[in-house]
Amino acid sequence: MKHALADGHYLSIYSAIDPVSAAHDIYLRHDQSMALWKKSGRTVELIRYWEFERISGIKHHSLSFASRRDAIAFIDAQLADLGMSSADLIEIWGTPGLEQIGGLRISPEAQSYPYHSIAHLFSGMLSDTSVFRNQKVLAMAVDGAPDLLFEREARRKPYYAAAFCDLGQPEFFPVSSPAALWAFLKSHYRMAEGSLMALANAATARAKIEAGQLIEIRDAAETAAAGRWLKELAGRIDALEPKDEGTGFTCLDPRFSFEENRISMAAKLVQEVSNLMMHRNVARAVDRFQIDPRETVLSVSGGFALNCPATAFLTQSFGFRGVLQSPPVNDSGLSLGIGLHQFFENDPGFTFSLGHAFYGRGPVPAAGCGAKAQFSPFIKSSRPAGPERFVDDILQGPVVRISGPAEIGPRALGNRSLLADPRSEKTLGVLNRIKQRQWWRPVAPIVLEEDAGDFFENAACSPYMLRTFQIRAGKAHLVPAIRHLDASARVQTVSRKQNAELHAFLTAFKERTGIPMLCNTSLNDKDEPIIDSLAEAMNFALRKGLPVIYSDGCRIRLQDHSNYSATGPLPRAGAGALVRSKAEKTTSGKLLNPFGISRKDLIVLSSVSLIDGVDLQDQQRVERLRRRAFLLGKRLDRTLALDFTSDWHSDQRASADRAAGFGPGPV
Repeated sequence: MKHALADGHYLSIYSAIDPVSAAHDIYLRHDQSMALWKKSGRTVELIRYWEFERISGIKHHSLSFASRRDAIAFIDAQLADLGMSSADLIEIWGTPGLEQIGGLRISPEAQSYPYHSIAHLFSGMLSDTSVFRNQKVLAMAVDGAPDLLFEREARRKPYYAAAFCDLGQPEFFPVSSPAALWAFLKSHYRMAEGSLMALANAATARAKIEAGQLIEIRDAAETAAAGRWLKELAGRIDALEPKDEGTGFTCLDPRFSFEENRISMAAKLVQEVSNLMMHRNVARAVDRFQIDPRETVLSVSGGFALNCPATAFLTQSFGFRGVLQSPPVNDSGLSLGIGLHQFFENDPGFTFSLGHAFYGRGPVPAAGCGAKAQFSPFIKSSRPAGPERFVDDILQGPVVRISGPAEIGPRALGNRSLLADPRSEKTLGVLNRIKQRQWWRPVAPIVLEEDAGDFFENAACSPYMLRTFQIRAGKAHLVPAIRHLDASARVQTVSRKQNAELHAFLTAFKERTGIPMLCNTSLNDKDEPIIDSLAEAMNFALRKGLPVIYSDGCRIRLQDHSNYSATGPLPRAGAGALVRSKAEKTTSGKLLNPFGISRKDLIVLSSVSLIDGVDLQDQQRVERLRRRAFLLGKRLDRTLALDFTSDWHSDQRASADRAAGFGPGPV
């Protein structure tokens, strides 16, 4: 039975409430977010979207709230900017302990899959209901693993949901996801997935190793088997030595260390296996539903959707009519998917269109704002400036742009960007030095939508930087800074409707140089979330020696960089609402965990959802949990080929310490 939703405001929030996890910086959910919606009749609007990492300064924010009271206080603080409070919300969805009224509504068909995967699926395929309802859509949610906070039995279900939607009627089916392979590779080489994918493309080395059997990853057992397979494969590559060139591998790349060459070999194999897995998913769906890809739109969501070469491989192999995605395809988009799914469960005929990516906090205040007062000794001038002056500046070097509401998702889409001239290969080196990235990391182009076809083969609308196209052979030499080794580029297109000021800047650059694009990389330092405020942008520009910031039509010229004393990112203004002090955590940790079960054991237990809401006051129960953690830890290390306690959790604890203003790190 459908539950009629009243008109008004709704909130979907992907977070966690657990006092033990909060006290010990143990993550239960990462890339947390929150979405505010407004329903008017059958029309639904997205009003604001908050990604917690941009508020806390902790990349992939994963800290739990200690209590419902703390969570409501945080929600009220964010809604206050809009003149609202939690009392104005009709319902809250998505976080156990916060949900109001009847909680999540899930159809029997969707209940066959982990809700984590269903939310991913709906974040993409319902991002434009006119496409969903009037065309055929093949949607796949290819993520790492289910979320045990949504449901305790998630591991007993197929992990990854897909759907074929014929004129708005979804039929669900399971698929296989390559995301776990990249998680295993990240753990093995201690390198982020994006860097692994970039290194696979940047270096030429290739192992003379066949990938072996075609991998399936659809459930817990197959995930463990894939981990063992990849551990064996990586071991064979790690055993290679320089003397093995010609027999064990080919094309050693002298620009890279031998270790980087080996990592590139492993990442190439994983990319090839990933492509085959995704190809088989689509081929099976095409056969099962008698799909004509030329009449079907493809939607890919979940963390693996950030792997643009895989999506390009599918669109080229099958010839899909188009691609339907939202910018936060990873877990940062789960609040989007939760909200869209709940509106669908209430009324499958509701209307919604995301339309653009700029739902984050903003706009940035212009002249006379507090940030300018704070940095006044370092501001030489601040006055309105148009496209022609922008081109003058960017011909001299990279320019910071922070304007309007922030884009949502993990990629800079123009409003929180570092922009540069793509016509020199030296630009790539300059940008990577500024951002403290490996020299071989590529940067993406942002290109006028109407001119994309002149520079890229089979170019199509790509407003969220989630598609890869080949650079036309006769054009590659004109834009060397955005060219990958295989002559491809991860492209973002921009139209006048999407971003009028940025479109005008690109147009002016084209008129001056003949090139309708710029380098566009995210405005952030190493291990820092994308910058969200003008004060953070000024701090960044002064530390990096960048002379000019463009902010909402205003050109801010900086000076006296050498006398600026800060050495790291500014603490985020809203961090206090999300990050508890060390003293608070120490005190609550002792009260909640008086018998001192170790953080390592708590992390292992959290992997099977044994600590959220658990009372650790009983000594006998604590001893049983210790024994359980010991056995679980051995099994996890053996079956998953991962060190379950020393990678992600340690990074998050260090980030939380920095955000709270103690421990090592920039101040």
